Amino acid sequence: MQKNLIVLEFNELSPELMDRFIAQGHLPNFEILKKESDVFISDTIDHGSDEVEPWVQYCTSHTGVRAAVHQVMHLGSGNSYEGPRYWDVASQAGRKVMIWSSMNAVVRDGFKGVLLPDPWAGDSIRPTPSNLESFYSFVSKNVQDHTKPGAAVTRFETLKFLWFIMTHGVSIGTFRGLASQLMNEKKTGRFRWRRAFVLDRIIADIFCHFYSRFRPDLATFFLNSTAFVQHRFWRNMDPDAFQIKPTEVEQAELKNAVLEGYQNMDRILGKLRKVAEGARFCLVTAHSQQPHLKHESSGGKVTFRPKDFQKWVVALKLPGVAKIEPVMTEQFRIFFHDQKSMEDSFRILSSIKVETEPAISVRKEPNDALFCGCSIHHSIDKDSKLNWIDNGNPKEDSFYALFYLIAALKSGRHHPDGIFWVSRDFNRGIVHEGRVPVGSVAATVLNLMDLPVPVDFQTPAVDIPTTGVV
Repeated sequence: MQKNLIVLEFNELSPELMDRFIAQGHLPNFEILKKESDVFISDTIDHGSDEVEPWVQYCTSHTGVRAAVHQVMHLGSGNSYEGPRYWDVASQAGRKVMIWSSMNAVVRDGFKGVLLPDPWAGDSIRPTPSNLESFYSFVSKNVQDHTKPGAAVTRFETLKFLWFIMTHGVSIGTFRGLASQLMNEKKTGRFRWRRAFVLDRIIADIFCHFYSRFRPDLATFFLNSTAFVQHRFWRNMDPDAFQIKPTEVEQAELKNAVLEGYQNMDRILGKLRKVAEGARFCLVTAHSQQPHLKHESSGGKVTFRPKDFQKWVVALKLPGVAKIEPVMTEQFRIFFHDQKSMEDSFRILSSIKVETEPAISVRKEPNDALFCGCSIHHSIDKDSKLNWIDNGNPKEDSFYALFYLIAALKSGRHHPDGIFWVSRDFNRGIVHEGRVPVGSVAATVLNLMDLPVPVDFQTPAVDIPTTGVV
């Protein structure tokens, strides 16, 4: 009988850190999974700065084609590629499918499974079944606005979210963890970053609730919190690698933040293995991270974001704005009512500078939209001014009146190596030499499900031997 398959998309976990933390005894569930798996290091192949991004590489893993073919280069643009994903093949073959927060996931017409879009999808794709909407909306808003001081959802949205998680499988232990987190923040004024771990546990509990009732043949399950803490706190984990050293106060809070991220995912893996007993697992991280050293000599990389998007639009007099969707860190997408408004706003945004330095990166997208972000990645004096051209007239405003600094220096950046483990039917895994393309995930998943691989999938499956040992 064909086993159920769960593809764990634990974003940007590092093969090197995974081995280190397993050897130190910190990750018992990952250790077990590795011992019963074919263990590969995946390679993104596409090594340009625009390609080694999770929203690009997960699409590669879902479609079996390189970034140059699928051209899905940004969050929220998954529907721009019309080729099949591996779950489309499974669904069309009559298999039950559950897609849980996978980046840039889209499904074809006729999909009847469970779909939770990624938190950055915006309005381009909605949850299925529709009762996931209140949960998805709350999670999406908190993930997109987590960097903003005082960012909060409405009381009504919070109550709807709490009612949903109370009635859809969130455990007493997770509720206790949430209460403990909030009390610790209030008591110490620190550790807000640990909210990402609590959110992971809530997302995992809800996944388990739907998984237990739906019992899919194929499920994907995406989590991002460890990637988040690696980007922020690699410096605290490995201060010797950096010129700019963390302070003693920072180290008291953040020294073990990255390790805590891996341990949190290890506990979630243990829960999933119990709930989905007998299922087969693939662990896919798309790529990984390494120390970010490029900006050390200039004070470290920092990022800025508009304080209030609506006030920002008014101050810059951007015409015809329909809505703004935050994406990651400094990035956001602006939608317009018409093409002329988009073109006029493109000219305004392209003209914005701090001194002589361009302040906004901006790119035109389909459907009268602009993809934007603050292009300043170094410290800005408190008296710095923005200047731009509006209808031929020079304009000026305070930089910090319109932008805020996202806390913490960036200290982790992407690395093309990723984890790709495929569990076996028996407890004898093997560690394979060399690297395999991350696009091989798609065909491998279909092979494991005894399904035909479409000709669209240009990257062949990995070879899974019948014997071997870690």
